[in-house]
Amino acid sequence: MKTPAEIYRDLQDASERLPYSANFRPVIERYGSLKAGLQSEVACFLMYLSSSDETITTEEGRFLRDATGFDMSPAEIRDFVLGNGLLSPAFASTVPLTVSCAASPMAMKKKRSLRWRNNRQ
Repeated sequence: MKTPAEIYRDLQDASERLPYSANFRPVIERYGSLKAGLQSEVACFLMYLSSSDETITTEEGRFLRDATGFDMSPAEIRDFVLGNGLLSPAFASTVPLTVSCAASPMAMKKKRSLRWRNNRQ
């Protein structure tokens, strides 16, 4: 299991290694940068997980801070979760914007590959 500090470093590394492409434009428009988008979406996911048992502990708040850089008390996390609908079925079933933007080039490449194979037959 990774420590919060390792998760934080992984987020930093991922945001720096992902090549810029127009596919990430929606992330940058919403969050200002790819790095901010990754941090925000991981923070929301961690807040969602910490709220799932209806109790948010100080330790979970520290984990969130150490893993994402967001320093929030348990009460602030609860208010954010409730105010932003993170416990809704819609949040649980929505693919994060950073993931959908990263996956879209792979899907297009696969679609082109399948089209090419079908045309050869």
